[in-house]
Amino acid sequence: MARTIKMKVKSSVKPTVKPKVKHSLLACILCCAVVAYGQRNKQPSNKTWTNPLNLNYRFSDNGLGYREAADPVIQLFKGVYYLYASKSGGYWYSDNLINWTYRPSTLLPVKDYAPAVMAIQDTVFFIASGGTHRIYYSLHPKQDNWQVYQKSFPLSVTDPDLFLDDDGKVYFYYGCSDVDPIMGVQLDRNRRLDTIGHPQVLIPHNIRDHGWERPGENHIDEKAGWNEGAWMTKRNGKYYLQYAAPGTQFNVYGDGVYISDRPLGPFTYMDNSPFSYKPGALLREQDTALPFRTDSAIIGILRRCVFLCAICLNADWAFFLHFLMRMVICTAIPALGIIRKTL
Repeated sequence: MARTIKMKVKSSVKPTVKPKVKHSLLACILCCAVVAYGQRNKQPSNKTWTNPLNLNYRFSDNGLGYREAADPVIQLFKGVYYLYASKSGGYWYSDNLINWTYRPSTLLPVKDYAPAVMAIQDTVFFIASGGTHRIYYSLHPKQDNWQVYQKSFPLSVTDPDLFLDDDGKVYFYYGCSDVDPIMGVQLDRNRRLDTIGHPQVLIPHNIRDHGWERPGENHIDEKAGWNEGAWMTKRNGKYYLQYAAPGTQFNVYGDGVYISDRPLGPFTYMDNSPFSYKPGALLREQDTALPFRTDSAIIGILRRCVFLCAICLNADWAFFLHFLMRMVICTAIPALGIIRKTL
């Protein structure tokens, strides 16, 4: 490269230019070339991702051939993000939310829907929707070395959520029904996460006051929809219980939130709900499990991919979602600790 630049200088500089000036000019060109090359190859310091996340999505095993990664949940454990999703055959992990490594599993019920995870100190706990009634645990989730922790969990649940409070107490939220409400119960850490007392009703159906919970295309059905996808977030001593409605099979969908001073309520509906809402479009199925959600585009073939969105609280402690239904670029910063951390 130096020889080429030198020849170029010789042919373009007039003979009256002194050798010292030519040498200085050559050094300047070389310096600029090095700087330009370095700038071109310099990696950006603030990396971002684009939605949907670049994962090796598993194709469904029902013969329809669509991609399947619904009900995503992420656990931040020992500085590493672990992403679990429905029927994915395993899970992923990453140290930057950008580059993901897939970990297939033969020990977890990875063909079930809506996994839930929770970390207590050096242990990760896992449960999924369905009839297995088992809670699993692992000390090293990068390896597929999961073991059964609770072999007979007393509840048969759909869309579970495990929540570890600041005081070390554990709570369990669940519900996915057009009849039954969103429920919650405390779990006993001294008895392998068995339930303490009876589950309590936390979020009942209320289509009279919350029209966005009505099911059907464009909310046309005059009956209760599917309230599902419970997710607990704690911020500044307040408990925010999020849920989704009226069902992923419709062209309308949204996420609402209730607030309380206690993990099992009573809860009060937040007036800015739904803080995330899709008012009808070709794009269907946005599952809650925030800030990670799945969206399905019905364009010849169904896809259920993971979108990563930022959730914020404004000055009035109202949730709002920074999300665009097109391809978006988001800064890799988790909001509000909604990406669960280990205490």
